[in-house]
Amino acid sequence: MERAAAVIQATYRSFRVRRKLQRANRAFAVFQREFRDRRLEKEKEKAQEKIEAEMKDAIERKKIHNFRSSMRKQLKMLEVLPAREVNKFMVETQLNAARRIQAGYRGMLARRRTANLRCETQKQRAAVVIQRQVGWVDPYHNIRTHGLRPYAWVI
Repeated sequence: MERAAAVIQATYRSFRVRRKLQRANRAFAVFQREFRDRRLEKEKEKAQEKIEAEMKDAIERKKIHNFRSSMRKQLKMLEVLPAREVNKFMVETQLNAARRIQAGYRGMLARRRTANLRCETQKQRAAVVIQRQVGWVDPYHNIRTHGLRPYAWVI
């Protein structure tokens, strides 16, 4: 009887070990598959980045080529024109360049002023809100004393 119990226990234990090995093999296979998939994905990303870099470089080269060819055409055109026309053209080109620089600079100044104004307005509104909450500012003070309308809220 003890021998039969030992055989049954050994059979059951070997069954459990085989089942654990099967599960471990499956888990290891899944791990390997995911590892390979990740490695493949990284390789694809690197290849895509390389293609994008090459495209960007090609676009930049094309821009430079187009610019140089337009400059060559301009030089050929200037060779045909009389001297005073060339001078007019050069002066006009310089004036256009100066206008572009000035427009860019003025735009930058306007954007900076607008940002500062927006920030100051926001600070003033926040101060008014805080003061009204604390009770320092009477919103109807201007109406009673000067007959003016209260501050218009724009958010």
